[in-house]
Amino acid sequence: MRRIFPGKRAAIRLKVLVLCASIWGLAAPASAEEGVFSYFMGVRAIGAQSEIEDIRTSGFTGTAAIQNDTDLVGGIGVVFGAKSRDLPVRLELEVAHRFRFDLDVRENRTGSVIDHEMNVATTSALVSAILEWRNESDFIPFAGASIGWARNDVETERINLATQVNTTRDQATNHFAWGGTLGVDWFFAESWSAQAAYRYIDLGETDTGTGPAGERIEGESYASHDLLLGVSYHF
Repeated sequence: MRRIFPGKRAAIRLKVLVLCASIWGLAAPASAEEGVFSYFMGVRAIGAQSEIEDIRTSGFTGTAAIQNDTDLVGGIGVVFGAKSRDLPVRLELEVAHRFRFDLDVRENRTGSVIDHEMNVATTSALVSAILEWRNESDFIPFAGASIGWARNDVETERINLATQVNTTRDQATNHFAWGGTLGVDWFFAESWSAQAAYRYIDLGETDTGTGPAGERIEGESYASHDLLLGVSYHF
């Protein structure tokens, strides 16, 4: 049996380690390049011109007058996405929260006026399929469609303007949401991109629930024209 001296044994170990490192260095990049998707995540600011359409009232003893059914709304969201390496498509998951939409409806009664002031806040989760126009520049136009879930939380303050007595209540409802997007991504660094986009989105119905005197106010559709500004990191 051939004897291997300690010095030679150490040299063999070193050669094996160098060989393994070389194989790993060659294999790892190849493995990454062969992946079907690359991934990214980002944050998104939402500025919107919004409207609650087809408002219906019930339980009113007087006549209803809509004081305000449009508003400027702001929000913020986080985005997680996967981009195909071979096809010009990507998938996104957006979780967002929109802040206060002010909706006001007044009930004109004989001898009194009841003011219903509603604040609508929305939490949403949307899945989007997006088609990209990939090219040699740093600017990538895109178009996409979204579907998902929206939770509209309506806080209603009922004010009797004659007696100055007011009550408040909350009502939250869950709805199907859908929309479409057009925009452009700007890759300003190797792993970073900025985004500007327009989106139309329908966030479903709004509902105040039944008030202390039996009043109820429902909106058929919470529709919004969104300006989206975001930044993403690409892994």
